[in-house]
Amino acid sequence: MASRFADGPQLRDYLMGIAQITPRPIFCCYERQPEDCHRSVLAGILREMLGWEVDEWQAPQQGSLL
Repeated sequence: MASRFADGPQLRDYLMGIAQITPRPIFCCYERQPEDCHRSVLAGILREMLGWEVDEWQAPQQGSLL
């Protein structure tokens, strides 16, 4: 990230371009161990560089399929 986006404004401009094409984009990660989650790493970078909070997605209640 640091080599591609030297500062917050570059990263913000890039992400705003994505938002114009895909409103409300979602970051997904399916790691078994939370400390390996790439989504949380990216959320930390966005918090640090831009002051943006990236909330965890909360699935609606789901019943058993069995």
